[in-house]
Amino acid sequence: MLILTPYFVPPETLIAALRHASFRGVDVRVIVPSENNHSTIRLASQALYTSLLTAGVRIFERKPPFIHAKAMVIDSSIAFIGSVNLDPRSLVFNYETNLVVFDATFAERLKRILYNDQIESKEIFYAEWRQRSKWKQLRENFFNLFHPIA
Repeated sequence: MLILTPYFVPPETLIAALRHASFRGVDVRVIVPSENNHSTIRLASQALYTSLLTAGVRIFERKPPFIHAKAMVIDSSIAFIGSVNLDPRSLVFNYETNLVVFDATFAERLKRILYNDQIESKEIFYAEWRQRSKWKQLRENFFNLFHPIA
């Protein structure tokens, strides 16, 4: 499973689904921007990294320029593209839409595009991630408290 999204603050149920998929051996990769146009959303997103990384989910922060694309490929045969971010505002409040394509050829082409974005990214490794300062962790957790209404 390969996910590209500019705003990654999914609800707990989606976090659990990603973790469980990874525990089952699914290769789950999430690509987010390393610099976001909403710094508080970026911090809220980073508050979720530890729980995902410890489950084996791979997280990549894509170098600038900021990418606003939203896409997902599942099982190399299902592709999602559209306007839905993985955050509460997009999933619940905003009028958003995605196109779901059940076509292996299309999914493979999108997957190649997303892998190119992954190449332009820095992978976040848990051993390094856990070394960040307590001040950074406090800021991440503070802004994560507000992500359901962000």
